[in-house]
Amino acid sequence: MKRTLLAILFMGSLTFINAQNALTDGGFEAGTPSSAWVESSTNFGTPLCDAACGTCGGPCAPANGSWYTWFGGFAGGAEVGVATQTFNVATAGAGSLEFNYNIAISNASGTDSMIVRLDGNVIMSKTDLDTAANYYGTYDLLTFSLGTVSAGSHTLQLYSSTTGSPAVTNFLIDDVSITVGGSSGFTNYDFENGIVVNADNINNQLNLVFNFGNTYDLNISVVDMMGKVVATEKYSSVLNETYSMNTSDLSAGLYTVVIDKGTERTSKKVVIE
Repeated sequence: MKRTLLAILFMGSLTFINAQNALTDGGFEAGTPSSAWVESSTNFGTPLCDAACGTCGGPCAPANGSWYTWFGGFAGGAEVGVATQTFNVATAGAGSLEFNYNIAISNASGTDSMIVRLDGNVIMSKTDLDTAANYYGTYDLLTFSLGTVSAGSHTLQLYSSTTGSPAVTNFLIDDVSITVGGSSGFTNYDFENGIVVNADNINNQLNLVFNFGNTYDLNISVVDMMGKVVATEKYSSVLNETYSMNTSDLSAGLYTVVIDKGTERTSKKVVIE
């Protein structure tokens, strides 16, 4: 019901938006077997996991919700895990890939890898040695520019290869989205978290649509590419509301909108033109 209400609200009040989030079930909350993702794992059948998979001693858990992808995790030898989704883009535009990433436990040998590809092109390639504090033992939100994404069919692949020797590596990915922007800027559709963020560059405003299951006091920050907070706003007792922030004083460029609910923080990318 939550997703239905949000869809109706979006269609009724934000019809000017010319952008799309192309992926289905980016939070993996539909579980396995998945109708959105093609899953495979050498030893486990699928990299999609919930609490039934265990916690690898504690750090293996979703960033949000109950489901996520857990790559590696096999000590008995080689393990290859893959999650693939083929999706359609209706209108070409600037693309952005975003997901939560965590190396929960590292083999520390450099032999284990986590690779993300779009249409066969490598977007991200990391090994078990890439254990910077930002994403070792905790999730980090990673964002990658995809350039111009053409209209038509595309394939996103999450691919991992681990050796299990001398130790186990656990790569975790959650909350995957591909945002393709049109003439009115980028829109992030986050149906899992009940948040829609849109930069309406025609009317010089940032539109925020919330549809939560509980009320929250929100602190909103708009951060530029240099990490400077350029705008803030506070909203109290938010449940199902739509708000607008004026962007006429902001320079053209890429910004991050940070929505702090107190219990969790969500970041969304927008382009101001």
